[in-house]
Amino acid sequence: MSAKKPLFPNRRSAIISIAAIFLMICFGLFAIDRNNVNRLTSYQQKAMIQYETVQALVEKRIAYAKTLVGQLEPDQVSPTLKDALSLSALDVQPARLSAGYIALDRVLEVLQKAVFTTAQYPVLAPYFDAMYAVEQELENPVNQYNALCEYFNQQKQAFPARWAAERLGFADLELIAIAPALKGRP
Repeated sequence: MSAKKPLFPNRRSAIISIAAIFLMICFGLFAIDRNNVNRLTSYQQKAMIQYETVQALVEKRIAYAKTLVGQLEPDQVSPTLKDALSLSALDVQPARLSAGYIALDRVLEVLQKAVFTTAQYPVLAPYFDAMYAVEQELENPVNQYNALCEYFNQQKQAFPARWAAERLGFADLELIAIAPALKGRP
């Protein structure tokens, strides 16, 4: 029978080998964690860039609506319309932006039907057309933002990115729910 050869020739080489393996495992875990942090941060930043685009377009639509309301007679401006125009797309969460946008859209739809038969409509029509054009511009950034948010939220829940997300306090990104308002006008 042959004598089994020891795995390590002496205690010193065993300690050095075990320490090297331990350091490589630690480095690997650190590299994986940094990769997850960088990846999640990148997805979040891309989503926020799209959200800023959406905010700018909503602000543009609100500006057109305010200019349109300025052309109306005071008795044509309802309190509901004034409330809807108080929305500011800047520094609001997507849920509030969505609710405000849908409310504004509903009020503008009613207003357009109300003034369509008046002699004032030819003056107001370009504003409605401009708001419709902005509405069409909104569709792509909203879809891109929502896609990025869904991807971020899925990636955040995956192992081992979940640990990095919990440690850094990443919350799920809210979706923008204005699809019912992004419709064509007659």
